[in-house]
Amino acid sequence: MKNGTIKIRPLEERDIQKVADIHKKTIQSPGSAIGLPYLVKTYRSVCDDSNLGFGMVAEIYKADWKPIVGGILVTYDMERFGILRRMLFDPKIVWHLILGIIFGKIHLRELIEHWQFQRAVSGIYQIPYISIQALCVTTSMRRLGIGKALVTAVVKKAQEKNIGVVYVDTLTTNEAARKFYSSVGFGQCKEAGDSILLVLPLKTAKGLIIDSDR
Repeated sequence: MKNGTIKIRPLEERDIQKVADIHKKTIQSPGSAIGLPYLVKTYRSVCDDSNLGFGMVAEIYKADWKPIVGGILVTYDMERFGILRRMLFDPKIVWHLILGIIFGKIHLRELIEHWQFQRAVSGIYQIPYISIQALCVTTSMRRLGIGKALVTAVVKKAQEKNIGVVYVDTLTTNEAARKFYSSVGFGQCKEAGDSILLVLPLKTAKGLIIDSDR
């Protein structure tokens, strides 16, 4: 990469606020609409409990300047993802959700459609697996290989743990995300509600490399 080098490392407590802020600014989702308290708690819950999953961050090394420019959050099986979801809905976050619906930032129809999607795909996952819950890159730093570097780091860690499959879901209308995941080897698994489930069997992921031109 020109004028800097991509470095990928594990998510730490000190990174959470910054990564959650990038998430909110770059990912259009109910979680972003609920707001930073929800996102911060999501990242912190996973950061604090390695049984739930793990996170990685991307930094650009430029001399002594090392800004965080992206992050990825991953959870393990649906049972542990369910534990995470229950942990997140404390009274404060529920209040933010209600306010979001009242003021039109969150559409109830979208929540229902995504719930329908989650029900439709719940029996599809092949254990052991991991699921990408969020992948975000600062807008000004896109198309520099950062997203691919983050996915590659996740794949390597999954292979080390003998995990066979990586899943990710995205809105069916999000053509940019679908094109990106296709470019790193994900294929369509199931479409339901407002979203599509994509899958990457790790036996086909060994060719993933960090491509600084992408």
